[in-house]
Amino acid sequence: FIIAFSFLIITSCKNENESNLIIKAEKTLEATPNEENAKALVKAIIDEYEKVKDQPAKIALLKKGLEVANKFDLKQESSSFKLGIITEDPESEDSGNILLEMAKDLKSRNKVEVADIMFKGIATNYESLESKAEAEMTDPTINPDTLIFKLSQTIFPKDDPSNINKVAAHQYVDICEAYALSNPKSEASVEYLFKGIQMSRSLNSFKKSLSLCDMILKKYPDNKKAASALFVKGFIMENNYKQLEEAKKLYLEFLEKYPKDELADDVATLLNNLGKSDEELFKSIRK
Repeated sequence: FIIAFSFLIITSCKNENESNLIIKAEKTLEATPNEENAKALVKAIIDEYEKVKDQPAKIALLKKGLEVANKFDLKQESSSFKLGIITEDPESEDSGNILLEMAKDLKSRNKVEVADIMFKGIATNYESLESKAEAEMTDPTINPDTLIFKLSQTIFPKDDPSNINKVAAHQYVDICEAYALSNPKSEASVEYLFKGIQMSRSLNSFKKSLSLCDMILKKYPDNKKAASALFVKGFIMENNYKQLEEAKKLYLEFLEKYPKDELADDVATLLNNLGKSDEELFKSIRK
């Protein structure tokens, strides 16, 4: 239900000043206010966001992008900017209000259990929004562990484990993500995110997997699951997107950051065999 922010990023023009691109796009949109020009401004904002290192500046850009996206009803872009704001500054009041909006939207689309997980997290972690979140909840006793367990029993039918229940699997991922977003300080959030990564890979939802990997790497870089998230990210880029150069960067980053991790030998092997044909791999194995 939340679109991965990283996949809205486009390649920037290296020979132009990024701030000038935003100004130019703003003037074009002001002169001709339509969806095409709004999307052009959104792209310019995202380019600038990727270049800026200062967190307040990054947050300001995300808020600017959200304002444009909402004004022109760009739903995918709006969701992406919301996720970006929450990720950059999860403890701010703005993040709490955005989470509340997202939960209400989920509830309006009849994703009641997922919405309740988020409402409960908001009530627990944002005191000023506690009463608003509780007023929206359908089931205040809801428990993510119980939901996850029940769903896991229905996702892979015993009579045919290969026939995955996609509706239940997507709900499983949504619950994991909703809990992590609305409970940013909880250690359990990392575990839920990793469960979501594993299930989204089973669904071949690789953009979602990468988005959840990025959430772990950005918000919980010191957690032991960060190494696994980086490994999965590299593996997906190599095997599912065939982006070998990007995979190489990620594998090298892994070996630099986590040289003693239990996955280090596997990563080194993947790196050494990157781009090899089946025949070359066979010869290597024989040797």
